[in-house]
Amino acid sequence: MSFSAGLSRRLEEASEVLKGHEGRARLISHYDPDGITAAAIMAKTLLGLGIHFHITLVKKLDDRKLEKLGKSTMKEDLLIMTDMGSGKVSMLDELPNKVLVIDHHQPEKEGENIIHVNPHLFGIDGAREASASSFSLALATTVNPDNWKLAPLAIAGAVGDRQDLGGFRGYNEDLVTVANQKDIIKSERMPLLKGESPYESLIHYPEPYFTGITGRKREASRLIKWLDLEKDCKYTELTDEQRHFLTSICTLRLLRQGATAEAVGEFVTTRYWLYDWDMYADDLSALLNACARQGDHGLGLALALGDKA
Repeated sequence: MSFSAGLSRRLEEASEVLKGHEGRARLISHYDPDGITAAAIMAKTLLGLGIHFHITLVKKLDDRKLEKLGKSTMKEDLLIMTDMGSGKVSMLDELPNKVLVIDHHQPEKEGENIIHVNPHLFGIDGAREASASSFSLALATTVNPDNWKLAPLAIAGAVGDRQDLGGFRGYNEDLVTVANQKDIIKSERMPLLKGESPYESLIHYPEPYFTGITGRKREASRLIKWLDLEKDCKYTELTDEQRHFLTSICTLRLLRQGATAEAVGEFVTTRYWLYDWDMYADDLSALLNACARQGDHGLGLALALGDKA
């Protein structure tokens, strides 16, 4: 991927800091899917460099938490903040630590004593074109190109921030293109149905709601049989022709029951199959979001780090 000269220099600067650090690292991140995946990407990057680290996931970084963090962090520790920190640059500038911020929110300012990696600083829309996780991947691959294997986490994080609505744009779009080319993921146009199979979607998921079918095993079975599919046939096993036929029939049913044109338009979407994870990016994002909502941040982080137990 190609970056602007300014962004390339910033990524190289951050990369050299990571490669040259000999102490520990303190990693603070937001607890939502984008924050969890950003933290996991950086954790994997630190592991590859042999750097010991401690991760904390938080809901909000207020002045009190930042002051406490400054007092509890050893001066020789490298402080890394992902999916947060751009709004607290003035306070971070005052810390004695070397500070690296990887965020996509509107920044307070660039900062003088921190290394600030934020899309807004380089003409990229952080609300739509880059997330904390996707920008963490930019740094991770600068450190080591082998870190492209972490692209599924970046895409799941960006999906978690709903940056895929209407299709990925800008930096995110370039990331997805490269990930497809490297056979790390597969982009698929398909109906927005949850679950592993069409039958499971019709039985267990209320959105989108199909009148007379959703939640009804007999009616769902009849539709699946009419579509010439097996009950246990997964989306990943559908041919392009079967996927297109399923999409057409579901779209017609939504129109007949009075769905708006906008709703029908959003029904057909692009989903991203993550080969190493054996699931779609939105499903991984949903799992991480469930962990966050239940307050089990550690479980979400363990999942993102690859613990599937």
